[in-house]
Amino acid sequence: MKPASIMLRAIWFFCLVGRAIGPASLTLAAAEPTTASEPPRTFALETFARRNLNYLGRMVDTNGLPYFNIFWTDPAEAAHDWPDFGDVMARQYQAAIMARNMTGERAPIEAVWRRSSGDGFLSGFIIKSLVASARVLHDETALKPAGQQVRRVFVESPLFSPDNTFRHGGHMHGNLRTLVGAADYALFSRDPVLFSRVDALYRYVRSEATSFGFMPEVIGRQGDVVATETCALMDYVGLAVTLANHGHPGY
Repeated sequence: MKPASIMLRAIWFFCLVGRAIGPASLTLAAAEPTTASEPPRTFALETFARRNLNYLGRMVDTNGLPYFNIFWTDPAEAAHDWPDFGDVMARQYQAAIMARNMTGERAPIEAVWRRSSGDGFLSGFIIKSLVASARVLHDETALKPAGQQVRRVFVESPLFSPDNTFRHGGHMHGNLRTLVGAADYALFSRDPVLFSRVDALYRYVRSEATSFGFMPEVIGRQGDVVATETCALMDYVGLAVTLANHGHPGY
């Protein structure tokens, strides 16, 4: 794996689990108790991944829907917001997959999240997670639903215009997350046509961004670049790394 990709994956993982472990946990303290035959460890990502499983399994409602908002009250209060219905669920599903790959432990909530996809632009969020399951865990059964979602957002209910631009009102983070997943699916399924289209859409996104990488949250909303999301920036860099590692080094 290339250095840029390794660094990006490390940053991405902490973005996913940061809410669970909290800033106070990011210290170089002893990772876990060690045995006499095991050398002491000062830092282990596996420890934080294992702790995150507790958060993933408990911070959900009775239907398995995760909470976007956690309010610092006494006692703490969790509340739903629109990203829970596809966005947060898909990304936490991916966190569960990566944590299982790192620790060997499976979060029971993983199966619940796999069956959910969201509607509209939210339906594209799950593609990346499903391909991650196929690639990292060698779960080929995840490819079929990933392909169904790709067809849904590119053919049946297109998110993108035929000229490879975002439709007016297109949500930057939602569309970019979909493209990150579509790029992975295209590579895994060896679909050069899809990969080429993802590249064309990425070049369109670059045309909408500033020289320092800020992007509008919603396409066509005047002055919206001030509302650029860190989530969209993560997707933007992630897509650039995928394309750069597979035929587009100029990115």
